Amino acid sequence: MKSTRKYDVGVVVGRFQVPEFHAGHRHLLETVYENHKSMLVFLGAAPTHGTIENPLDFSIRQQMILDLYPRATVLMIMDRPEDRTWSDDLDAMIERTFPNRSILLYGGRDSFLKHYRGKHKKKRINNLQEFSGTELRANVDAKDANVDFRRGVIYALRYLYPRVFPTVDVAVLRTTVSKPNWLEVLMGRKKTLAGLIFPGGFVSPSDESFEVAAVRELREETGLVLMHGVQSLYHVTTMRIDDWRYRASRDKIITTFYQTDFFSGVPRAADDLDGVEWVPLAGSTLQLIASHHRPLFAKLLEERGIE
Repeated sequence: MKSTRKYDVGVVVGRFQVPEFHAGHRHLLETVYENHKSMLVFLGAAPTHGTIENPLDFSIRQQMILDLYPRATVLMIMDRPEDRTWSDDLDAMIERTFPNRSILLYGGRDSFLKHYRGKHKKKRINNLQEFSGTELRANVDAKDANVDFRRGVIYALRYLYPRVFPTVDVAVLRTTVSKPNWLEVLMGRKKTLAGLIFPGGFVSPSDESFEVAAVRELREETGLVLMHGVQSLYHVTTMRIDDWRYRASRDKIITTFYQTDFFSGVPRAADDLDGVEWVPLAGSTLQLIASHHRPLFAKLLEERGIE
């Protein structure tokens, strides 16, 4: 391989999702900056943004590099599902930016180099793996909260897409012994909320499905375990909920609502609920339901043909 100085352009690809460059970043960038006429930096961009893994947008990271390396050319490269497609994109962008120039790609042991399938030569810089961008992000906390920090938080949140938070709610139904044709539904209470609500909660990223989330939330909030698990659930509706926490927000909650038959056990309030009680599944009960769950209760009445 040629001496690195004989290559016109040194190319670095990275995410650099850190509040400041760690020593490994500096070593890599300075090696390229000092050994080539031109340095081309590609900043990886995920299709999602505003996540803990990708908190900084392109312009912020671009400026962070140019502040230290003003001769650098900094471009964005989007993630692709296939290494070959991504490599073709990279080669095409290099050629458009520096046509007919000799190119050398740089990276560390765990860098993009192992995914690159293009035509250019590669050089690995050793001893970069001991530094962790993930650890740097984890160490950002309130002690850094000066004016610039607060401006940054506001900027980041302003550019988030409006979000939908998925939740699940469950209506547990039983017939009374004294009135075989009379249905009751299990409802919960919270001290901070006026009216009754269905057991339920937010879907977790660890839940395999909404049905699994519903079974889990019902167990956590009432202690009830469904005899046949998710097979015991019947989907009633999916709708947006006018949750008071999000009324002034562009973010909203959409819940998936299930019903199931009571099997056995003694429901006991836990987790977010302060109490549970059986109430008649009847139109007269509607006024007792919290306003944001009233449409769910009305839909359940409609589903069961109760006026």
